[in-house]
Amino acid sequence: GKRVAAGAEGRSHEQPVLRDAIEVRSGDAKQVQRDLRGHTGCVNCVSVATDNSQMLSASEDGTVKGWNLHSGDELFTLRGHLAEVYGVDMDAEGHHAVSSSGDSTVRMWDLNTGRNEATFYCESPAAAVSISRDGQNVVLGDEVGRVSFLRLQGINGDLEN
Repeated sequence: GKRVAAGAEGRSHEQPVLRDAIEVRSGDAKQVQRDLRGHTGCVNCVSVATDNSQMLSASEDGTVKGWNLHSGDELFTLRGHLAEVYGVDMDAEGHHAVSSSGDSTVRMWDLNTGRNEATFYCESPAAAVSISRDGQNVVLGDEVGRVSFLRLQGINGDLEN
């Protein structure tokens, strides 16, 4: 399998670390297969599709980027957050994603169109997010230690807490 390493410049780490790039390494993690460059800030989180064909990355530059892991090509950029994006995850089929941000929102994205399908407003910055493999549930964690569970049914527009 492949391992993905990302981190911030200057932190002690056994592997070389890049501030604005993602390294895709071989299974033994000794050889870099490619660098994925495109973010203008630290990469905070990555999510790899179950078939290992694509990956999402969340960055302090306020964007989520989609990548083709076979070619290393940037596929798209999702914009809409007003602050650093801390977390990102995609459903098992790679059709939808969720992202969490310092702007106190969690956004749900249609990865086929790039459309922001729904926005959940939190009381504090949303630090982490995960979507269930069936795409029906979202779990998020915020900066005050709260964990929230969302059931996704007929999503269309904004959701308020």
